Amino acid sequence: MVRMRSIMVVGFLILLLGCSKTDIVHNGPKLQLRADYHQLLDSLSIKGTVIVFDSATNTLNVGDTSYLNTGLLPASTFKIPNTLIGLELGVINKDHIFLWDSTPRWNSTWNQDLPLPIAFRSSCVPCYQELARDIGPTRMRQMLDTLGYPGMTFTDGSIDNFWLQGASAITPMQQLNFLRRLHDRTLPLKQSTYDDFALIFPISNDSLGTFSGKTGTSRSDTNYHAWFVGWLQSPTNVRYVVILIEPPPRMTMEQAVEVRMSIAKKVLMKK
Repeated sequence: MVRMRSIMVVGFLILLLGCSKTDIVHNGPKLQLRADYHQLLDSLSIKGTVIVFDSATNTLNVGDTSYLNTGLLPASTFKIPNTLIGLELGVINKDHIFLWDSTPRWNSTWNQDLPLPIAFRSSCVPCYQELARDIGPTRMRQMLDTLGYPGMTFTDGSIDNFWLQGASAITPMQQLNFLRRLHDRTLPLKQSTYDDFALIFPISNDSLGTFSGKTGTSRSDTNYHAWFVGWLQSPTNVRYVVILIEPPPRMTMEQAVEVRMSIAKKVLMKK
């Protein structure tokens, strides 16, 4: 039964990773079920899953496989494609500054003019709502289809919040697939778009490599889930991580950010 389950999951993963029939035979990713990932979340009293794809070994390390096909709002991880689309269309550039509209908001960092990198890293919701409105629903749909970023549902009226509420949904494996194409620069984007985004995406750089990524949190009366998507780039390898958790109600959004960052660093630095 365990072997059959593993075979079914591997086939499912291969399809979502976008492999050709030849790749399925020769280059399909190896699945490694990681009890330690599951134990890590259990130790924090958190439900969810952790996925790490190691490019050097072509290994997909997975905690809880039951979440792999679970589609949920991307929340602020959507700032990744939103930024790419804005750069590609020339709506913004790497030197763009979002002007504060003088409306006080709960995050004090947002209550000022913000350069693009700070707006991205601080998850400035009003900044990216403005960007989405400037892109507009027609161009947004065209670009999402072109990039193969799936599951986004919006109308003219919801163009500035469809990643935060509504029916939009993306799965952990779809997040991973998009990350890999972004890193490998196989998305249909100008090189200047990749170069400019590369100035925004990194979080830290040390002897282990460059750690890049984005958090995203969706919290309502009926739902509380949190993402981290990113990678660790070393001179010889790139290891991708997708984290999807359901924090306990007592955990604040700030605490959930710290937990995800801690988990990401632990699993990326552990073979």
